[in-house]
Amino acid sequence: VALCEDAIRRRGPHAAAFHLLGVIAQARDDPARAEQWHGKAVFLDAQHEESLLALALLAERRGDPTAAERFRRRARRARRAKEA
Repeated sequence: VALCEDAIRRRGPHAAAFHLLGVIAQARDDPARAEQWHGKAVFLDAQHEESLLALALLAERRGDPTAAERFRRRARRARRAKEA
């Protein structure tokens, strides 16, 4: 966490750093914080597939299947865009 925060301070906001912070928050069983971090990653990179999928999982776990499906659709579109 400290390394990611330091990188963000020195280099500015970056989707990959926020995604990693989200993964760490998930591992620490802090879904609210994980959603915040992954949300920041997606804000910076609307096609950040890994964070979109993480947000889908988090939405599903909090009982919001509509949001989960929306994130999955966005992740599929991001995948197709990368493959094109």
